[in-house]
Amino acid sequence: YFPSFFEYHDLVMFHPTVGYYASGRVDFVDHYRTYPVVLAPLFGHMAAEQIFAMWNGMRRAGTLTEKERFTIAEFGPGDGALAEAILEYLVQKADGDAAWKAFVDQVLYVCYDRSPSLNKVQQDRNARFGKRFEARVADATNMTATIRRGSLKGVVLSNELPDAFSVHKTILSADGKADVAFVVPGIPEPTWRTVQPLLPTAAV
Repeated sequence: YFPSFFEYHDLVMFHPTVGYYASGRVDFVDHYRTYPVVLAPLFGHMAAEQIFAMWNGMRRAGTLTEKERFTIAEFGPGDGALAEAILEYLVQKADGDAAWKAFVDQVLYVCYDRSPSLNKVQQDRNARFGKRFEARVADATNMTATIRRGSLKGVVLSNELPDAFSVHKTILSADGKADVAFVVPGIPEPTWRTVQPLLPTAAV
């Protein structure tokens, strides 16, 4: 059985025990860095100001009432750094500012991630925000399965998420026919000599 590139990519990224993201082995500092980490906390502060303006506009337009929840839904939130920077900023601004306090009173920040391991990291990092924060398992490639149409008022955001989506790798031939790429497994000879004696006879 040769997996398609899509299946291979999905396996190495999101398999619950060996996947790079799903297993929790990813390191958002030593492996690579994104703007929420490199520019922390200022990147989160900038996002918070824009989200506040959106909330204020909805309140003035009457599309969000005082008693309704305003949800900040972040997909692919990594280690929860962006959520932390945004929520910290909201709490700081709410101290002594009536408009920001009204905003904070309506906010629920939800991190949606496909990885239960990363969900725990996000929850632990932002536990101090209490009921203003939640971490939920969800697949960003199918958002409508997670958020029912018309059920959310607020903002959906993500940072560098689509580049982690599994994709089909195709080759377009001269006659216009598209062929899906398949992954052919291979093991280097020294590794094979090491593991071969450990394999059941049928597998060898």
